[in-house]
Amino acid sequence: MATRGPGVSEAWHQEQAKSLLQYDHAMDAAWHYIHAQKWHQLAELLKRRSLELASHPEHSALSQLLRRSITDTCSKVAVTLGESFTWSCIGDSAKELHCLQLALRAAETIRTPEKPFWLGKAMYALGYFFNARDPDQAISHLEASAQQFLLSSQQSSCDDLCQSQNGYVAVLATLAFVQLRRSSPQGTVLLHAADMAAAECKHLEVDAEGMLLKAQAEHARCNDNIEDAIRYRQQALVLYQRAGDLKEVAESHNNLGQLLVVAGRIDEARRYCNQVVDMAKVLSVRPETLLSAHGGLALAAMTIGEHEVAISHLHRVLRISEEAGLSRHRLTGLINLAEVHYLRFRSLGVAYDEQAGDLYTEQSRSLAIQLGLPQLENRAQSLKQATLNPQTAVHHLLPVETSAHPGEFAKIEALRAELALPRPPTQRARTHIALSQLYLRIAAKERDAARSLMQTHGLSDLESELEALQQTWAHDGNLASQLNQRWREQVGDWLTEAQRKAVLARLLEEGSLSKSSYGEAAEVSPATASKHLGLLADKGLLEQQGRGPATRYVLPSAAASSGGAPAAPPVH
Repeated sequence: MATRGPGVSEAWHQEQAKSLLQYDHAMDAAWHYIHAQKWHQLAELLKRRSLELASHPEHSALSQLLRRSITDTCSKVAVTLGESFTWSCIGDSAKELHCLQLALRAAETIRTPEKPFWLGKAMYALGYFFNARDPDQAISHLEASAQQFLLSSQQSSCDDLCQSQNGYVAVLATLAFVQLRRSSPQGTVLLHAADMAAAECKHLEVDAEGMLLKAQAEHARCNDNIEDAIRYRQQALVLYQRAGDLKEVAESHNNLGQLLVVAGRIDEARRYCNQVVDMAKVLSVRPETLLSAHGGLALAAMTIGEHEVAISHLHRVLRISEEAGLSRHRLTGLINLAEVHYLRFRSLGVAYDEQAGDLYTEQSRSLAIQLGLPQLENRAQSLKQATLNPQTAVHHLLPVETSAHPGEFAKIEALRAELALPRPPTQRARTHIALSQLYLRIAAKERDAARSLMQTHGLSDLESELEALQQTWAHDGNLASQLNQRWREQVGDWLTEAQRKAVLARLLEEGSLSKSSYGEAAEVSPATASKHLGLLADKGLLEQQGRGPATRYVLPSAAASSGGAPAAPPVH
């Protein structure tokens, strides 16, 4: 990489960078931006042209030069976040995460009013990183990012307000997308909030508008509006093409390919996915993007009965996901591989395919349990029957509980929608209390229905069970009091009284704690939450269950089985 010559002006370097970008010379443009010290333009270049820069022989030299050149903290955050995109394209998740953590630490040291904005940017990038690896961490970082962008909006001048609003729209749209992918109704609430926030923004930047289009496409797909989903994805593709963002262009091709398969437009689907595979031969395409392309090609082949082609692509999905440490993508590949073997068994009746399907089903079920994804575990469990007996009826009636208690569940649904939004802790705590009251009301109705039947039919032999129910109600309050006293004695001063009560309330409500739920209750960072949970486990106040992203912390069995409770709901 060349050095700056004497007497060469910064303005000249900036003009050279703009000229070179017109001819797609991204690396040369990056060098000129460095010497012009136009750090925010450089950060945008690193993000938009990450594929070309990651594939360039001088990428490592560029990375080293960046570390030595920047002194301003805000610029350092921006450029380090930009650099993370290049490592993402290379598939080096360790260096990508290192850049993101460096950016967050730098943002925490900012002493100007810009601090919330850059904290929001860093937390958003971490949330995006963890989306394919640890959904709980992803949501925790994204919700924290939303709070920072809101704070930034309140503190910003008119000139900076639009940037903060764009950040907030992008975060809400990403949260909506993540929740929709998990089939959570919270996704719809978040998407509506993102739409409202976008309407208040004078100008939507590429990131915010693109993420909003992705979330709208996912919402349409979840509601079986495939043509609308395709339309939104095509709009996103055009947006990214105009911005010159090849990374997002490749991902848009993949998503369009998969939607077109569902629409029965197989040739178009293959064309989009094959463009990504071809791109990966000459550029450093992200592993997630490449395996998604092979997944789309497998889906296209499955749809028209080309089972052998589908199996070939799915084995590539397994290999790429294992090499890149992408467990959720590997899980999807295992489920699809089981399905295609069952499909071929149904078609040809070869016993090997049934055995292979059973093997991949068991592997996918085990991985779903390990990752703490019950919906995908259930899908794997029912896959064989659903594939070999496609006539199995699908019901779209209201859930039984909703129809039994319509008034309470209508309120519960509204409160759950409130919890889906990134609100202040006090407001979220009040919402949880309101939910508890509604569930107690439902419990009281069910108990009274049982008591009425017992009196009408003389079922005195059930009195002991009813008494046990009363004891269960009575148990929780005394247990909370006992736990609070024990934790106060053993925890020391690294948890305040308010933090301790909030954590215990969350634990007793949900039955277990994850790193993200602890961090949310105690209002601490994911790293601090992990440290606290380890200390609580060491002191015997909690027990660890599971490993990796599926790790949960529960009360020790002795503590959970002793103690006494709030007053039960009154008998009516």
